Amino acid sequence: MCGIDCLLDLSGRAQDSQHVKERLERGLDAIAHRGPDGGGTWVSNDARVALGHARLAIMGPDARGCQPMASTSSSARAIVNGEFYEWEQLLNRLCPNYSCASSSDSELLLALYDRFDGDIHAVLPHLRGEFAFVLHDPARAKLYAVRDRYGIKPLYYTVEDQQLAFCSEIKGLLAMLPSAPRWDLSAALNEGWRTGNSTLLSGIRWVKPGSLLEVDLHTNSITEQSYFVRQFPLKSIDDARPIDALVAGVRSRLIDAIRVRLRSDVPVGVFLSGGVDSSAVAGIVAHLLKAKAAPALDPSVPPCTFRCFTIDFDHEWSEAGIAQRTAEWVGAQYCPLKVDEEMLCQYFEEVIAQCELPYADLGCVAKYLLARFAKQQGVKVVLTGEGSDEHLAGYPIFRGDRFAERDAAMGQCEDAKPAKELLQPLPSFYGLPANKPRCSTSARPPLAHLAMHGMLSTSHHHEGLQEWAESFIDPSGGDAALDSLLDSLPRKSQEAIREDKYHPLHTALLVYQRSTFVTQQLTHLGDRVEMAHALEARTPFLDHHLTQFIDSLPPSLKLRFDPRTKALREKWILYEAARPFITPEVYERVKQPFVAAPRRYPRGGPMHRLLQRLLTREGVQAVGWLDSERVERLMVKAFGKDEHMTGATDDAREAKVATAQALLCAEMCLFAKRWGVEKLTGQEKARVAADVGDEVRKRVRRVD
Repeated sequence: MCGIDCLLDLSGRAQDSQHVKERLERGLDAIAHRGPDGGGTWVSNDARVALGHARLAIMGPDARGCQPMASTSSSARAIVNGEFYEWEQLLNRLCPNYSCASSSDSELLLALYDRFDGDIHAVLPHLRGEFAFVLHDPARAKLYAVRDRYGIKPLYYTVEDQQLAFCSEIKGLLAMLPSAPRWDLSAALNEGWRTGNSTLLSGIRWVKPGSLLEVDLHTNSITEQSYFVRQFPLKSIDDARPIDALVAGVRSRLIDAIRVRLRSDVPVGVFLSGGVDSSAVAGIVAHLLKAKAAPALDPSVPPCTFRCFTIDFDHEWSEAGIAQRTAEWVGAQYCPLKVDEEMLCQYFEEVIAQCELPYADLGCVAKYLLARFAKQQGVKVVLTGEGSDEHLAGYPIFRGDRFAERDAAMGQCEDAKPAKELLQPLPSFYGLPANKPRCSTSARPPLAHLAMHGMLSTSHHHEGLQEWAESFIDPSGGDAALDSLLDSLPRKSQEAIREDKYHPLHTALLVYQRSTFVTQQLTHLGDRVEMAHALEARTPFLDHHLTQFIDSLPPSLKLRFDPRTKALREKWILYEAARPFITPEVYERVKQPFVAAPRRYPRGGPMHRLLQRLLTREGVQAVGWLDSERVERLMVKAFGKDEHMTGATDDAREAKVATAQALLCAEMCLFAKRWGVEKLTGQEKARVAADVGDEVRKRVRRVD
């Protein structure tokens, strides 16, 4: 994994190559943490196109793998952030006559591009891995910006003063732009940053997962198109495949996804919790090593073993014990990191600056510390369990949609329906219902039919807003956020949802993956906290060979009710597929959430002191749309106004909700200060900041 940036002039004006290069290098300096092993830039002769790269050397770490990378058989050039798997086999099979200039997997992109005569749509189906890239083809006057199927690797872009800019992180874009950033209040208050492809800043967008932007350098037109669309079986069609064969299909594809991700020229480890996802990864890694189906992963440990890294929290939800027993069972070296509230609060500001999006929990800080710990131990690559819950219905929020309709695909084998109390609306972390009763089929927007739609349409800052800012909140109670999410999906997905083709569980999985999963799990618990330490994380559960097979499975094999035990079993088919590689303890265990903090933060403790320091009257007012008095009331609700907790709510959950909202307000204060966001002083100025001057909205045309 690396960091990339790009500048493209759309004005036709003469450009100064030195000035362009300096802007490009400012962007690279801002994301230097992503690529400590070197960097490079390239500027075209007319200075219209510029490519930059900060390198993290994993495959082919010698100097020949430096980027920007030029084709050996055409004028095309590319910058790549990520990994392409089985690249040598693809080169031998599809590009036998291509002369490679390096032993880097990134060169596969240019070889395939030349092999298919510049047809990017013919190239993309062959790419297996986690990636984001920009490819420039002067001969065909094209520039492409592409993101992997699930958005594992980030890529942001903006258009300002007729300059199109791309970068792996927002901070890099801001370093390249000449003007101060402005808030996008509509996106900030109506979840556009989470349910669309907006960010907190006006005019800055991210390339959608499974999508590409194509720029025609003759006309300067910019089009957006999906190249990958998740598809599920029609809910009315029976699935006659034997269940044993489906279990075996998941098992074989998961083993293969892990096998290809063990190839590395640097040490590899595993992030291990107490859950089935990471335990299955660790167990299969051990199996492959013992079977000599994978190379040695780490020269610092004995042959046929590897290191597992685990967070050991200082509360009752810690999974360190079961993780240690799993590591011992698979023969791995157990490496725990003790983390407490003091440590989490100490690094909070540093982590939020890396993540660049709101997150109302300290889990991202814990993952940041774990990534730093692994890197300090000499590991440069880790395998993780991300992506399993989002494909196999691993969260409680999916229960209502799973049992909203019968699983017709299973015919007479459909399992019994669980007791009603197991499907009661589940409270969200922020105090609004995550599950709501399904609306009638004639209601709009279509996503309001989902039981989980309450979580998708929740806004998080309302209790701390100034009165004038409340006018930006969607009066429909979240329908605008749902509309934004629906519109961001590929057209084929929109049609399937509107025509009610999929089982409700599959629709819920689809929309969750394209919203919260991308903007929170893959960002706060994934790329940003890992790449802050130049640690490459590989996600076998997001291998598209595996996920497409999982998407074809009936809902009842993902979330299953056991009439014998009267219990729900999430990710049922994964437990069965992974059973040979996990301990009986993991197999029998009830899923536990990843919890970084206690049920309630004490007054005078590290969290209280952190928020007191960040939520000063001056800091809150600098945001421009938060109300300092309302924020103070949030603090009282969370921690009380004196040592006796006077004024604090007696409900621990309500106190945690108030703390979460105060935490989000604190993050806005940090963003305003670090980014130098233009302060909003009134309603009219806010409307201009939110709705006017967004060149991206005017220029990018969707064609799928």
